Amino acid sequence: MTPRVLVVDDEEALRVSVEKVLRRAGYEVDAVGTGAEALARVRKAAYQLAITDFKLPDVDGIEVMRQARALQPDLEVLLVTAFASIPLAVDAVKHGAYDFLAKPFTRAELEQSVARALEKQALATENRRLRVELASRGAVGSRRVVGQS
Repeated sequence: MTPRVLVVDDEEALRVSVEKVLRRAGYEVDAVGTGAEALARVRKAAYQLAITDFKLPDVDGIEVMRQARALQPDLEVLLVTAFASIPLAVDAVKHGAYDFLAKPFTRAELEQSVARALEKQALATENRRLRVELASRGAVGSRRVVGQS
């Protein structure tokens, strides 16, 4: 399955640029300019990653992250901003952002951060699937060894 990424930024040039980079990297990408549009998309489709600007015209990126993760708990979020500061980065990560990128960021920084976030998300999904499978076999919480030969 191709990872699906949502890009949220009110700067059209940056939004289009990020969308192009991610599409070339092989991801499915939707891009919007406001927090309200982002949340509407999250209500309609499953995403593995959201990349959101901190300063949006209608709401800040941390609020977008909070509401989007309430709808899709496994959603990873990268927060980007031109107003980077250490306290803001710490606050973003404390609220659940996977990473924090300061504008302007390079293509390599974006691609690396996206790849790491999607890897984390895929591992969490696999872990959950395996726990469900073990639970269905009655092995969770027991000391039995589960095997197949």
